[in-house]
Amino acid sequence: MRYLTTSIFILLTFFCITLQAQENSVLTNLQNEKLNEFPINQRLFLHINKTKYKDTDTIWFKGYSMQGPLQQPSNISQTMIVALLNSEKEVVESSQFLIFDGTAEGQIVLTKMLGGGQFELVAYASNMLNQDLNYIFRTPIEIVPTKQKKYNFSYGFNRPFYHTNEQVEMQVLTYDQYYKPHKKIEIIYDILDGDKKLDGGKIRSNDQGVAYLNFAYKASNSNKLPLKINVQAGSFESPFTGTTYASSAIRAIDVQLLPEGGDLVAGLMNIVAFRCVDDQGQPVEISGDVVNSKGEVVTGFNTSHQGMGKFMMIPQVGEIYKLQVKSPVIYSREFEFPKVLDKGFTISYLGSRGDNTIFKLSKNFEGTEKVTAVWQMDGFVLGTQTIMLENDKMFSFSKKDLPTGIAKLTLFDKGGEPFAERLVFVRSKNNLKVNINLNHNKFLARSKGNIDLEILSADSLPVDASLSVTVTHIAEGINPLLPIPDIRDYTIFNSELSGQVFQPSQYFDESVDKKLNEYRSDLLMLTHGWRKYDWYFDLCHKLESGYEYYNYDLYRGVVTKGKNVVPHAPVDVLCFGKGISMSESKADENGRFWVKPEFSEKASPTLIISAEKKNDFSRVKLAMEDREMEMRDSVAQLFYKELMPYVYRYNADVYNEKEKIDTLFRLWDTKYIEEVMVLATKTGDRLRERIKRYSTGSTRALTQDDFGGTITDMESMIEQLGAGLYVEDDQVVKTAAGDQVSIPIVLNELELRDATFSEISYLSSDMLEGIAFVKGGILAAELDSGGQNGALMIWTKKGKNVQVSDKEAKNKYTSNRYGRVYKYYSPKYENPEQIHNPIPDNRITVLWNNSLKTDSLGKTSVQFYNGDIKGKYKINIQGVSAKEGLVFKEVEFVVQ
Repeated sequence: MRYLTTSIFILLTFFCITLQAQENSVLTNLQNEKLNEFPINQRLFLHINKTKYKDTDTIWFKGYSMQGPLQQPSNISQTMIVALLNSEKEVVESSQFLIFDGTAEGQIVLTKMLGGGQFELVAYASNMLNQDLNYIFRTPIEIVPTKQKKYNFSYGFNRPFYHTNEQVEMQVLTYDQYYKPHKKIEIIYDILDGDKKLDGGKIRSNDQGVAYLNFAYKASNSNKLPLKINVQAGSFESPFTGTTYASSAIRAIDVQLLPEGGDLVAGLMNIVAFRCVDDQGQPVEISGDVVNSKGEVVTGFNTSHQGMGKFMMIPQVGEIYKLQVKSPVIYSREFEFPKVLDKGFTISYLGSRGDNTIFKLSKNFEGTEKVTAVWQMDGFVLGTQTIMLENDKMFSFSKKDLPTGIAKLTLFDKGGEPFAERLVFVRSKNNLKVNINLNHNKFLARSKGNIDLEILSADSLPVDASLSVTVTHIAEGINPLLPIPDIRDYTIFNSELSGQVFQPSQYFDESVDKKLNEYRSDLLMLTHGWRKYDWYFDLCHKLESGYEYYNYDLYRGVVTKGKNVVPHAPVDVLCFGKGISMSESKADENGRFWVKPEFSEKASPTLIISAEKKNDFSRVKLAMEDREMEMRDSVAQLFYKELMPYVYRYNADVYNEKEKIDTLFRLWDTKYIEEVMVLATKTGDRLRERIKRYSTGSTRALTQDDFGGTITDMESMIEQLGAGLYVEDDQVVKTAAGDQVSIPIVLNELELRDATFSEISYLSSDMLEGIAFVKGGILAAELDSGGQNGALMIWTKKGKNVQVSDKEAKNKYTSNRYGRVYKYYSPKYENPEQIHNPIPDNRITVLWNNSLKTDSLGKTSVQFYNGDIKGKYKINIQGVSAKEGLVFKEVEFVVQ
């Protein structure tokens, strides 16, 4: 059995399609040999440490790159771009991180300049912009402004929304600026409906700093506004106040009516699924009747699971149907059905029998119709079947040994046009067993925790997995409406389904009754599964166009000499693939040029952009596959920003786009954009000539000959210059006239404005040609930010990225292209002195480990130390395995 499974997986991986030979345009397309050359869709997922951050926090994440139905680690792309968008969809932070063995790691450091509110975290690779955009990872997060107050309030409710007379159970946590709870303090509260006071009184916090407020929800206003709850603590002369809201469940609703297969067909039995959500996207339970144009009841309906349900009906030709919501009365309204087709097909999924999925296909017109059924999963065609249909016919497809995921059945008529589609959620028999053992369920503050993890296959064999784990305080670190993203949701549901899946983890819960889980999962497929044959039309487009890989690339650049632009400079573009092509262009009066090269091969080409002026020659070489850069003859600065909007922030005069729209994705038409600055100055020994040029002032320099084997890190090299430079508060500083002054940083002769030391600290001696401290002379006049106290100049090596020290035991590469990866710090409490240290430990995330791997027995373990904040914590473990699929596990514990 295991060998059979492996064989099927290999067939999937290499996209070998076994089809029945048919004279049909669908089969002709599917059998086309070009299919074997198509790239596999890639998915990225970010495991983050929490979803509610303070404006001084760091967003820690581990990225997983996956492909195919097995969700195997993918190395299609080498670079993962992570961006943070504000509420106006503007990119406020962006960086790139190396993908190695299907994973990446990194962080985004937040600042108070961002303010608070709703933000969005986005992750993608440049090649993903050529796929369905649903594969791009996007998740909302909340950023809370830092408050340094003596009294702070945090609130919790027993449910997100309330109907009239429902019991509200509210918790008020009060704590000081060090997160120490306020014990036994009196809190005054008022409950307001608009301007009308409904109730008021006093409550008192317990030893944990928590006070409880219970009341019946009453909302008299017609606008259904939430009830306002004011709380106050402190003396009467200087009270400390806070405000929260209990939201009304009476909200606008929307009902979607979704006939199985796609159409409502007259004279046949139709299964109609429906889904009801409110204006916040939350499911709403409803019931009512389906009526015809005469007001006659055709059938009744009611939701059966989280706002979803289905019913059967036989629609009549020319009839108009409406769905009437009758309960709850507050949601009473009507929704019109889609148009009834006079002639058409219906498809019904009848469930599973053993390893087979059973379907029934029907039509309402005479004659024999030839129908082609295609069964595919994540772009892999699993099989086809030709059906000669007279009236009704049963047929089946095997799901034996398929991995967990969404399989899609599409039906085509004799002309090769798709007319019906049905999704089926396949739950593999080979699901992983994830066993977790925690040394306690309840802990004391600053106590030690041990997490023992075991991952086994369905037949209890050890599984090799790459994992990340976070331990986070639930109330302070996880917004209840924004749970930590689930890797299974994003890789299985998000890319295939329409709309947000509510509580996706429930569909993977093995503890739920199998039949019940299948029913609920199928409701999800019926109500979220309308994609209208996108995969097939996309396939036909690829076949017709030959799928030319990089014809969407656009390069914008400027030719300069020193600080001056070179107007009307000739610009040549050479493309080296299987053949060589060349195109010519010319810079405008401002030295700017736009290049859009055409590539004809599927092989990854190499592009060389060169500029020439009066025999001065410079060029930059770009490898299109991984976007690496190689420099020749002189300096070429490439801005490694994968999308135009980030460049736009620094070159607002160049681009005319001013509208405030979704800036990260507003240039999908041009897909991939880089800005290239080519310095049109020929040099011999670049470093020697440059240092000589700046020696008109005072210069202290170190080159590779001076580094030796002991000076390896940037801070040591700065000290070795002997110029009195040192690093303090993330700045390169020097003492001048008795004062400490910040020193500007110039990298490859381009000034880094307001640069911090951390931005250059990743540079090691094996990546540098040299560094220098220059004071006065030409440089002082050239620096925009002023260099009266001197500047630190750094020159990096030419050529490809430099390999990191072998001590890391990873074949990683690094350059200024990638963001620096920091290590998460967690204190240890191993002796009484550490445990009783008066310095508060207010960590919301007490553990973030992004490099866990299981051993030969499928086991791994990790330790952590709790901080001072009490309450419930969540352990969230996620990851991937090479052959067995996705890993997800959550466990809660309490710190007392």
